[in-house]
Amino acid sequence: MPEISQEILDSLVDLAVKDWESFSDVMKVYLIEDFNYFYNLTYLDFRLFTFTIFAWSVKQHDNVWNSGQFVADACDHLQNNKKTMDIAGRGHFKSTRFYSYISWIIWKNLYDKLNDRVYYYSYKTTQARQHVNLFKRFLQNNETFQQLGIQDKKSAADTIAEYSWDGKHSIYIQAFGILESTRGLHSRYLFCDDPYKDDSDPNRPTKVLEVNRLFKDVLENIPFPDGGEIHVIGTPISTFDIWFTEGAKKTYSIQFKPAIVLGKDGEEKAVWPERFSLEWLKEKRDTGFIETPDGNLFSFAQEYLCEPRSIHNSFFNKQKLEKSIDHNLMDWNMSDPRFVNEHEYFKPDVIYPVYAGFDLGEKAHPSHLAVFQYEPEHDKLVQIHSKWFDKVRYLSEDKNENTQIKYLKDAIKYFNIQKIIFDNTRGEFQLLLEQNIIPELVPISFNRSNKMSMLVEMDNRLGTEKLKLLPEERQKSQILALQHDGSAISSSQGHADAAFSIALVCLHVAKFRKAQSQTFKISSVDIIDRSKFKPSMIKPIGTLKRDFKNTRKRL
Repeated sequence: MPEISQEILDSLVDLAVKDWESFSDVMKVYLIEDFNYFYNLTYLDFRLFTFTIFAWSVKQHDNVWNSGQFVADACDHLQNNKKTMDIAGRGHFKSTRFYSYISWIIWKNLYDKLNDRVYYYSYKTTQARQHVNLFKRFLQNNETFQQLGIQDKKSAADTIAEYSWDGKHSIYIQAFGILESTRGLHSRYLFCDDPYKDDSDPNRPTKVLEVNRLFKDVLENIPFPDGGEIHVIGTPISTFDIWFTEGAKKTYSIQFKPAIVLGKDGEEKAVWPERFSLEWLKEKRDTGFIETPDGNLFSFAQEYLCEPRSIHNSFFNKQKLEKSIDHNLMDWNMSDPRFVNEHEYFKPDVIYPVYAGFDLGEKAHPSHLAVFQYEPEHDKLVQIHSKWFDKVRYLSEDKNENTQIKYLKDAIKYFNIQKIIFDNTRGEFQLLLEQNIIPELVPISFNRSNKMSMLVEMDNRLGTEKLKLLPEERQKSQILALQHDGSAISSSQGHADAAFSIALVCLHVAKFRKAQSQTFKISSVDIIDRSKFKPSMIKPIGTLKRDFKNTRKRL
């Protein structure tokens, strides 16, 4: 096939983005007068195929075609990466880009002359079959395909297809459901369209985790190891979706494209203005929900801004939380021997009191320790350490075993921690308290009142200079796992444990400041209203000092 410079391809795409009607007229001339050149252009560049052959089919089917840079970028992402994950808003060229890509595979087979299979997956088989059926309807009236003799050998079937132009070489397409998936299948191409469905209880994402398991165990083994492709597109359901996992981030090219983005000038803009204007998006965002023609209501944040439902329902505001995360902070990771070799003890530039919050867990959920340095003059908490205890026992008769208690003792020594405020609701550490084994432990038994108080104290600090957190993804996700109603999303990563370990410190500092203000407070009424003044109210200086020391000791 003759080479065509990238400059020519890009210039044509640029015309298609800016003025699709003029571009379409030019390409139709090429199609009629120089088909070989037209074919070479559309073979080499998926963007050009989408803006011509496929766009003409869509316009014939829907009477409209929306061009734009968003479409060009989406095509570019698919063509240049064998493994992709795209998370985009409702109606933002999601399934349609897959239809176009499969059409392009068929189109290229005029030259490639291969026999290949395309497997199309969705949450359930019925959904995948609907996609294949809609794809067939897009192509059945495509004039260019008809003129070239490209026919569907399975035209009588609704849910499978087999496209061929010579009866010898064909592209076979079949639909599958993830939940009904079977092992042993192999193909060159796998498309996964909307792998999730909302769980009835977002705090127990059972179906999400089941889909993740099947995706890893079954779907990822379907594409050929050499040259196979796997492409995923969908809407986020929870923070446990496959595209949020560390494994996926290392393996796939992942793009999040919410409907509203910030431009370089810091102003909001529509990511696909040719289809959805910024004014329309803002209007719908203000209502909070989108109503479909069949009367169903969907969260605008989830459907258009690509925010998982669990984050949208989080107790804490995601934007405020992100403002509190300081990417310049260093975790003084005392559990890493290499780090300790360089930093024998925590030695800050300025000595401030150090407090820690400890949310307990041993079996079903992990414990989490959050260590902070407190700057009283600025009322500022700066996180210096985060530690997760996954399936680590509290205590052990084996002195060499790494237990949670052993780590707490080491942390107290390493950071010079004054107080560790911990959840004592179930009394796991009651014996330690009675024997005063760790004097720095400060127990709090959770109840509805103090639980809400500590969360409010933390929320008041979020997004301000009064709380700076380490840039740790697990901690961030577990903070957002706490829901509006006080419940928490449960997973192997935790149960909103980090939210409470941090909130415990915020509550302790709030009590400390309140005690300080009460110790030194003289009300204006006591000064002005002399009738209320009694000589017995005056305490000796020594008594005041002793009261202050006792208050500090309690804290």
